[in-house]
Amino acid sequence: MNHVARLRSNIGSWLVAATLAIAVGAASGRNLQLAFVATLGVVGCATLAAPAGVWVACALVAALTFKGLVSLGLLPSVATFADLPLAWGAVFVALSKRRPHSHLLVRHLRWLAALAFAMSVAWAFNRSEVLRPVVYFMLLAEPFAIVAALMAEPPSPRVRLVLERTILGLLLIQLPVVAFEILRFGVPSDRIQGTIYGAGAGAHVISAVTVVGGIWIVSAEIARRSLRTWRFPIAAALWLIPFAADAKQVIVVTPIIVLASTSRVGRGRLFGRAALAAALVFALFALDPAGKTALGFIEQSDSGKGGKEAVAGFVWRHLEGDPAAIAFGKGPAETVSRAAFMTTPLFQASGSPLAVLGLKPAPIAMEAQTTALAISGGGTSFNGGTSSALGVLGDLGLIGVIAYLGLVTSLFLRLRNESSGAAGFAMFIVLGFVFDWWEQPPFGVFLGVLAGLSLALTQFTKAESAREFEMGGQI
Repeated sequence: MNHVARLRSNIGSWLVAATLAIAVGAASGRNLQLAFVATLGVVGCATLAAPAGVWVACALVAALTFKGLVSLGLLPSVATFADLPLAWGAVFVALSKRRPHSHLLVRHLRWLAALAFAMSVAWAFNRSEVLRPVVYFMLLAEPFAIVAALMAEPPSPRVRLVLERTILGLLLIQLPVVAFEILRFGVPSDRIQGTIYGAGAGAHVISAVTVVGGIWIVSAEIARRSLRTWRFPIAAALWLIPFAADAKQVIVVTPIIVLASTSRVGRGRLFGRAALAAALVFALFALDPAGKTALGFIEQSDSGKGGKEAVAGFVWRHLEGDPAAIAFGKGPAETVSRAAFMTTPLFQASGSPLAVLGLKPAPIAMEAQTTALAISGGGTSFNGGTSSALGVLGDLGLIGVIAYLGLVTSLFLRLRNESSGAAGFAMFIVLGFVFDWWEQPPFGVFLGVLAGLSLALTQFTKAESAREFEMGGQI
């Protein structure tokens, strides 16, 4: 009987596999985008039993490489957002294992649920397409989904090693890619975008990744063992990429990165890092062109001609006088968030993966961009209409702002003893007001992996962690 039942089960599995293979083949002949999605679905179903860390590793690779491969024509445009189902698939896989949950994870999941609730209420008060809150939530909360997955299913020594080697490999590959781009485009140039070549803000995003990655390489155990003293010149080379890429946003927040990594140090070190931050501020604004450019934007804002200042006033004018709008916003992806702009012709180039969703363009987003550029004169993202922070306020209201800030602040406080995580999320929080950094998957997923690995490690003793690392290194 057991043999017969097993045979029937195998026949059923073979039939399902054959049907899916035929469906993917048929789709590839009609629509390459659909074929890619179908293939991703098949692979996902086949790997449901895989550890959540494997899903996270795939999401990290997708976030930091697929955009460049799409720009080169090697992948369909829908692959740009392949990291989203992989990240949320990791959460599903981790929570489905029914492991005992730590107090830290429960608190994190409650804040995630609060953000989801704010998203749902905003949609209920401003009915629109049902996919709108789904896309916005997946994009806005993706870094925190990565953290939840790694805390819900702490990586085994083998999986942790895979994740750390993936991080290290993705950072190291930026150096030859950026070197090639420098030879082709010269410096400084915002076309220097590493492996996310072709992204609208690629120069800034890859610069943020390399700055935080450089901090991680200096302190990470795997980098010490693999690179030894070479990790210092490699980190220095990664820190120079923002200057080659003309990433003004990243360069200007460098002092904040220094200050954010000062948790629990002696007074001498605290004073030294504060002095270093002050010296960086002076060097940026007195010597570096990026600092001078930023100073010009500050002066422009003081004179009432700043783009972000105009957008803030524009968003508030759409909320004031309506208590429901102040509390719950104008609806998910409806104002100046990146998700809102991705529904407009400004972000939806021909063949954009979001175009297939059929979401209506957000009129407030287009009006905000026009207003910002008319007042500021445009020329840079500092003066554009996009802002993740203002988008959360406009889309989700004060309820959404409280939920999101509670989520990111609780995580930041937990990371205050981890240099790369604290520095990265300090940059993440501040730059969310300047542009759409809270919704940039390459940077968000990268930070989520670093934070998740750090928090997952706290569930083991240092002795156990060292022993498990040695075991993983021998596998």
